[in-house]
Amino acid sequence: MTDRAPGSDDWTELRSFWEVAVTSNVTRAAERLGISQPTLSRRISRLERRLGVALVVRTTRGSTLTTAGEQLRTELEPMARAAAAAVAAVSARPELIGPAVAACYGLDHSGFMHLLSERWPAAEWTSTGGGFADLLRSVASGPATVFAGVRLPMVTVPGLVGVDVMLVGRVRMWVALSTRHPLAAAEEVSMAQLADEPWIGPAEEDVLQALRAVCRLRGFDPRVVHRTRDDGTTRGLLAADMGIALASPASRHRDRGEVRITGVPCRDAPMMDVVVAVPGHGRAAIPVEVLHAEVRRWYLGRIAAQPRYQAWIDGHDDPFPAQPRPVRLDVPADPYP
Repeated sequence: MTDRAPGSDDWTELRSFWEVAVTSNVTRAAERLGISQPTLSRRISRLERRLGVALVVRTTRGSTLTTAGEQLRTELEPMARAAAAAVAAVSARPELIGPAVAACYGLDHSGFMHLLSERWPAAEWTSTGGGFADLLRSVASGPATVFAGVRLPMVTVPGLVGVDVMLVGRVRMWVALSTRHPLAAAEEVSMAQLADEPWIGPAEEDVLQALRAVCRLRGFDPRVVHRTRDDGTTRGLLAADMGIALASPASRHRDRGEVRITGVPCRDAPMMDVVVAVPGHGRAAIPVEVLHAEVRRWYLGRIAAQPRYQAWIDGHDDPFPAQPRPVRLDVPADPYP
């Protein structure tokens, strides 16, 4: 390798190789990393091209390391031990005990609460509601302990201080609609096919304007017939075929216990950010790196159960980085990178 300082790609590829080396099984290594096998194979191939040598040989029983692969594994062992020690040091922090408040926006609220209760069972979890900006400000100044949610491109939160916001992943939005809708059985749709549909929009004016902006970039102004702040109300309207909405592929598709809503891939839909946040300046009860890892694992588990969305993930290069990346909320994000 060159003498340049290692970047995020280097760490990602080396971590991927390490998991294959210690498991001798690509399938198991991919599961431990929370990624698909094709994504893992691409990482290993990039590393082999960079080093100019073969590292892994696939066999009917799993995978074996070449001589160069064995050498690299030996060189990586001290780094792996150091990383394990660092994780243990962070995990050794006192368990979260007592009152704790969760904020969630645009994701499965009950699923997020279940995740928190399972991971930090000694905490007395409650939740607070509101818009995207309001919930993030509640993390900065109270009462929220943690936040997880989605950010529609072009939504900004100016003047936000005292909070650490990290990217979990950038994902392409799907269209959510009733299972009775004519497009429900489509393998894929385009934004142009949605131009004449009635839309269910957010109650927050800034998010609504962001929705209008991303649609205008596709040549139409959405006809918003309902505006809601409550996820349950939105699901009810979708199930009743009263409109459509852009949503996360991992959103809940049940209404009153029945699967009456479906998500359809939209090939030219805008991207959205899945983010987590905790109070900044050393005030976080849960380290942002730990929250990032838990939400990333949970979200990947949700989408792994949806073959159509998993196939989309496999076609892109690591949209869910293992390392947290800070997110700027004072400037718009590119909706169509």
